[in-house]
Amino acid sequence: MMRGRCRGSSDEASASSDTPVPRWGQDVALEEVIREHYADHPLMAPIDDRRLDRVRALEADLTHLVGEDFEERIADGRLPVVDATRRYVEALRTGHDVEMVLANHYVRYLGDLSGGQIIARLVSRHYGVPQEGLTFYSFPGIEKLKVYKDGYRSQLDSLPATDEQRERLVQRAVESFELNQAVFFDLAAARAPQHVAAGLAG
Repeated sequence: MMRGRCRGSSDEASASSDTPVPRWGQDVALEEVIREHYADHPLMAPIDDRRLDRVRALEADLTHLVGEDFEERIADGRLPVVDATRRYVEALRTGHDVEMVLANHYVRYLGDLSGGQIIARLVSRHYGVPQEGLTFYSFPGIEKLKVYKDGYRSQLDSLPATDEQRERLVQRAVESFELNQAVFFDLAAARAPQHVAAGLAG
C-alpha cells in the first residue's frame, strides 16, 4: 500500500487518513506505556526522547484532515480501524515488557526519521495534501536527522543489556515489523473493494 501511495495509485482521501488513523492509536498506546511503566528503566531512559513523540503531531494532522471530532469518529466507526491495528494496540497495552517497548520505539521512530520526509513529499506532491496535514512526518526539534539517528543507534548499542535481553530485543523487533506489516496488509485489503467498484464503474 505504501508503494501504491508513493506512486500515486491510492486516492486522495486514503492518502490523507489511512496512516494517521492507525498510527494515532498505536502511538497513544506506546507513549502511555513508556510514560507509565518504563520512563526510568535503564534500558529505556537513555533513548526516551520527547522530541520523538508523535501523538500531538498525529492529532494535529487528523484535526486538519478529518475534523476536530476525529477521536469520536474513530470510536463510533465512522473512521474505521482495521483489526490488525486493534491487535497491535492490544499487544502494546497488555503484552508489554521493556524489550518489546524498546523494539517498537526503535522500529517506529527510526523508520519515521529515515523515510518520513520522503513519504511526506510524495503524498503532498501526488495528492496536494498541505503541510498542515503532514506534521507527523516532521521533527522540528531535531536539526540533523542523520546525526540524530547515528547517536540513537550508538545509544542502543551501549545499553546495559544482557545477552539474553539483546536476543529478546531482536525477537521483539521482528514481532514489531510483523505487526506493522499486518496493519498495512489489512488497510490494503479494506481498500480493495473500493478499487474493484471504481473499475466496474469505469
